[in-house]
Amino acid sequence: MKDVKRGLSPVAIGALVLVVVGCGATATTPPTVGPADFSFALMSFAPLPTFALTTPAPTATVAPPLWGVDSQGIPLPPPDASGVDQSLVTAAPVVGPFKIDPKAGPSGWPDVCNLTSAAQLEALDPSITGVAGTPVGQKAKMLGGSGDMTPNNAECKWTLATKYDAAYGAGSVSYVDISFWEIDSGAPQTYQQALADAQSTAKQYPAQFGSYQNLPGGASCFYDGNELQCLKGDVDFYVMGSKFSGAGMTDSVTWIQEILLPLAEKVGSEIS
Repeated sequence: MKDVKRGLSPVAIGALVLVVVGCGATATTPPTVGPADFSFALMSFAPLPTFALTTPAPTATVAPPLWGVDSQGIPLPPPDASGVDQSLVTAAPVVGPFKIDPKAGPSGWPDVCNLTSAAQLEALDPSITGVAGTPVGQKAKMLGGSGDMTPNNAECKWTLATKYDAAYGAGSVSYVDISFWEIDSGAPQTYQQALADAQSTAKQYPAQFGSYQNLPGGASCFYDGNELQCLKGDVDFYVMGSKFSGAGMTDSVTWIQEILLPLAEKVGSEIS
């Protein structure tokens, strides 16, 4: 699979930019910050814990990909969000609202680990039976400004218990992860540029793109082959994860429809 690299477009003066490096990723060299640019780029995340999957031989039959495969045999993501069970999204508990003022600075942003809960996740996807342990959050270092750490977590990972765990043992690790990417008036431009780049990549690698614009709750998202990048107002955030499915295999594609899009909808509806 083609490696997908993230990039930042130029940001407006006074912007607050959060560049979140995903689990296990290595931060790239941050953009040069000019004298009149007071942007903050958040880069210095220590990798969140990763898990080695010890996979017993599955007994279930592996179902064919729901949306077909590309020319390399890689499963395609859902073509739209029509398959999301909106009754589950509506019934899921509310954990917000969360007011985010892009001009107030990081001290006014919510801790990402508060953006969802075990009860909400279980309600969004009935295959989730709970959160295994405490969610693991990460703060980030602000570059181009004071160099201080953010007071609250800007990324958080929830390791999940699912109904498949009993059949497939301790190696059946499923998780979801939410992170802030950019919070400022330039976030819509960054999102649109990233969307255009992903659409261009999709011409050669269609399994690395899915567009889910104007979701219920106010967020728009797209899948870039690794995660959902979403925009609500001036808040650009990421939702990613993978499940260990009943077929005994990690499955990130059906997870998009089953939990990532519902969770993005819920987060989008609760931040303003």
